[in-house]
Amino acid sequence: MDAAAPPPEPAADEVGLVHGPAAQAALRTAAEQLGGHLERSALRSVDHRPGRGATAVHDVRVRLPTGVVDHVLALTTDAPALRGAPGTLVLAGDGTTLGVWRLPHDPSLPGLLPAMDAGAVAGLLRACGVPTRREDVTVRLRSYRPRRRAVVEVSAAGAGLFLKVVPPDDARALHDRHRELAEAGVPAARSLGFDPRGVVVLQRLDGRSWRQALREGLASPSAEELWRAVDRLPDRLLLAPGRPSWAEQSWHHVDLLCAARPDSADEVRALAADADVAASVADLPVVPVHGDLYEAQVMVAGGRLSGLLDLDTAGPGHRVDDEACVLAHLALLPLAHRDAAAACSTAFHAHLAAARSEPALLWRRMSLVLLTLATGPARNRRPGWQQRTDEWLALPRVALGLVHEEPWTQDHDLLPRLLAAARASG
Repeated sequence: MDAAAPPPEPAADEVGLVHGPAAQAALRTAAEQLGGHLERSALRSVDHRPGRGATAVHDVRVRLPTGVVDHVLALTTDAPALRGAPGTLVLAGDGTTLGVWRLPHDPSLPGLLPAMDAGAVAGLLRACGVPTRREDVTVRLRSYRPRRRAVVEVSAAGAGLFLKVVPPDDARALHDRHRELAEAGVPAARSLGFDPRGVVVLQRLDGRSWRQALREGLASPSAEELWRAVDRLPDRLLLAPGRPSWAEQSWHHVDLLCAARPDSADEVRALAADADVAASVADLPVVPVHGDLYEAQVMVAGGRLSGLLDLDTAGPGHRVDDEACVLAHLALLPLAHRDAAAACSTAFHAHLAAARSEPALLWRRMSLVLLTLATGPARNRRPGWQQRTDEWLALPRVALGLVHEEPWTQDHDLLPRLLAAARASG
């Protein structure tokens, strides 16, 4: 199977440590440190890299003598990395050690604290040439990947902006990347400036995400329009550091699936081997690619593409991986959101027909991305996650089972038939 690096040795149920009884004990201790006791908690998200740690974000309610207070707490199995970090605790007991912090005090994202403070944001916007008063600023955390990145939506008088929070060493490069791409004609959000603590100020792109448009039955951009935007990525991106594609990180996801569903481990490894086209992909031309292209990264306004998001992943790669990523996400989205099925079917067929890559190679590469995406339910472990994992695993199984029938030559009902077969066998 594809491998960007040798797979790590998976640790014992890392997700369980930040989600199960050990996590609840750590959350109770953290609540006591906040001066009260834990009244309730709800899992928000889990980020897992097998053998390298798992981090979970929990919404908690703490009962204080003066009333209740809501907090967001993060737990990580990578506790040694947190020792000595301001605003963090390292908790040990019952043979486990967990690190915990309260948002916005992420030890690897020091910019998140000022990015969530209206006064600090107003000062940052003024420094970027946007006249702003503190009382006009509201902030909302839109996405958060612990210790990696966060996006904060800012509303101010006459301005709608986003703050992208990254590790401090990455801020200037991200600012420069957005400015360079916008100047090159790529539909990217322009950066207005950055804070060296790791905050980049980005202009808002028009419209809504393509994912929202698909779910709401609104018009999608054409396949030709999306690929014209990708083709505008400048050749100087070929000098950027390479980033493993979804498919090239497949060992990470295979390990996670095998750990979460050990009864399916043999099948998962067999599917990964069947989808392995790494040698053929390595022979393809290296071109500028987005690197993480799917419907949530595309902005749409009036049925037209209005921008591309998360271009910090752009760099040298293979066109087939961008195409496979788009197709796999379009194929999987209806399993999570049935309201998107009809629109995804139309878009899937259009993108399959417009692809430049050799069809059989693309189909196997898409199937491998589908396999990596099947980790979604296992990462979050919400009620019924085992059944959903089995259903999501059925999609790459069905797709690979059809490869010799050349499904890319078939008509517009291809995706509905794939989904029906996956649901029947999941």
